[in-house]
Amino acid sequence: NIDNKPLRSVSVEQVVSIAELANIAKTNGRTVIVKSYHAPNYALAKPFDGGGGTFVYDNAKANVNDGVITLNGWVRAISNAVNPYMGGCVCDGNTDDSANLQKVLDTNANVIDGLGLTCKINSSITIKPNQTLKNITLIAGTPGMNVVLVNTASKLLTSKIIGTGTINIIERGIYPTADGVTDVVIDADISNLTVGVHAQPLTPTANITLDMIPKRWNIGGYVHDIVGTIGNSEGYGVLLSPAIACNVTTGFKNIARHALYLSAGASHNNANIICTDCSLIPVQIYSARAQRASEFNTIRGSFIGTKKSSAGNSTSIAIIGNSHNNDVSVSIESTGCENAIFIEGEGTANVTYPRNNKIHNNAITGSYTSSIIYTINSENSRIINNNIYASWSNGAAIFTNVSGTANPTNSGYVDGNSIVGNGGTTNHGIANAVNAPIYV
Repeated sequence: NIDNKPLRSVSVEQVVSIAELANIAKTNGRTVIVKSYHAPNYALAKPFDGGGGTFVYDNAKANVNDGVITLNGWVRAISNAVNPYMGGCVCDGNTDDSANLQKVLDTNANVIDGLGLTCKINSSITIKPNQTLKNITLIAGTPGMNVVLVNTASKLLTSKIIGTGTINIIERGIYPTADGVTDVVIDADISNLTVGVHAQPLTPTANITLDMIPKRWNIGGYVHDIVGTIGNSEGYGVLLSPAIACNVTTGFKNIARHALYLSAGASHNNANIICTDCSLIPVQIYSARAQRASEFNTIRGSFIGTKKSSAGNSTSIAIIGNSHNNDVSVSIESTGCENAIFIEGEGTANVTYPRNNKIHNNAITGSYTSSIIYTINSENSRIINNNIYASWSNGAAIFTNVSGTANPTNSGYVDGNSIVGNGGTTNHGIANAVNAPIYV
């Protein structure tokens, strides 16, 4: 004793694995140091896996077991964020860590730090609402899976998702768990999938209401090497179909179909992007006649090396059908595409015209086999203000073609632009449009 006061006896014991906790006498307040989650493998340079820690027994939690923080009364002392090792993940890039990583995500931890580890997962993992998963590489182990499912205010930060690269299935990197998921934050390197990030309602299109649409997703990072399915019906970097008020600040490279696709009523989204070596149509804004309009979207960015595609007409940006009031200002340098920008109505009878789109302050260079800007069946979609069009090889600088009996007006209006290069000012044309002069 000290000063005639009895000392309290405290027992601190060490065991090598989590499984051994079951054999320790359970006394309230007892402390045990666990060296590893799994039994150590002494054949390895580091035989202990990092999933151990200090545990203190709490009688009140004797029946609680989440497999990570509380194990039938043994409560893990956590000084930093929860990590995959604490749930038994192996993180060798070969072992399926799906169940153990999900076990970690199912705890009450707000932040899971992947510690820069690589986890192969054969089934989807789900990030809870208001939960952050960061610093992790996820390798998809099953063709056709949705790798990460997100809820409202889920965050995936400074991480990587690598798909299987299978070309005949739909395989998504990020996908919502339900209708109406909002305020998702993504900062990731995403590759080898058919869809990098897919923000859409899960309910059939005919039943969609505004409260079902994903809103305010903040998508950053890098999306690359996105492949197409059979018939090239997939191959999207970021698909907002529809989504509202999302912010996309992303680099894209080698996207099979659309780097950014805003459709089915996507509105008030903002994109500031760089697309390199993409094919077909890197950015497309589209809605069908029966759908809510895709409108009030803003596109800023740079397109370098857009490639001609065997799947169809190639252009860096397309605005089609029921798509209105969108604002596009970009730099485009392409080789071998039909057009730089394409604005098109949908249908032959009762045509749905794109209206009031603003194409401005562009710098368009490279070679094009058709025209620099091609507008067909577009109404009040103007190409205005200080554009520079240079060095195309064939066709028109600005071409407006309106067909059908109800020709739209004010289509293809061009004012104050500089047209230089192979075609000069004579190699531009206009046909069948009302009130659609060319001013250069």
